[in-house]
Amino acid sequence: MSSQYYEYWRSDMLPFVPETAKRCLEVGCGAGRFGQQLIEKRGATVVGIEPVTTAYEIAKTRLSDCYNILFDETNLPDGVKNGQFDCIIFNDVLEHLVEPWEALALCKKLLAPGGCVVASIPNILYFHEFFKMFRSQNWEYTDGGIFDRTHLRFFTRKSIQNMFESSGYSLKTLQGIHPSPSKKIWLWNLLTLGRYTDMKFMQFAVQAFPK
Repeated sequence: MSSQYYEYWRSDMLPFVPETAKRCLEVGCGAGRFGQQLIEKRGATVVGIEPVTTAYEIAKTRLSDCYNILFDETNLPDGVKNGQFDCIIFNDVLEHLVEPWEALALCKKLLAPGGCVVASIPNILYFHEFFKMFRSQNWEYTDGGIFDRTHLRFFTRKSIQNMFESSGYSLKTLQGIHPSPSKKIWLWNLLTLGRYTDMKFMQFAVQAFPK
């Protein structure tokens, strides 16, 4: 995997992190670019978890603290277990986990009262990628994007909602982001009376609170 894979800023996800969140945990923080923005722009304390050593080595220079571990209850150091975080962030991470439901259950133990989970999750029905697969009749993995070869789970808007709600969360926000500029998706939705509106979004942004 190229080093650039871990260097995304994801500034688009900043509005979904509450302004009041001053102690944050970013799971799968990559090289720490997103957390670095929370520190510099919001004055937040950001703890990162990153299992890829090369990315972790960079992230620890940018974040308040960082751990080279998997997000697993048996691995968590006291600095995370006792964190009482205002926000736990998964930017394109839940789809890489074998059991994202377990990760969300663990988050409830780590959140402070009133804290939330923020996540960006790829949309497997994204117009361009879905119809490419439909035409070729071939599920072809790539080095990034919707069909990233390291993705273990695939989500639609409905399955994202089901995952969070079945894990004991209330969704305050479930919003499509990065819409396709193509006129083809506009025509497709016109012909189908808007039934497939979700297909225009590359990802969904989530802000969810424990019930």
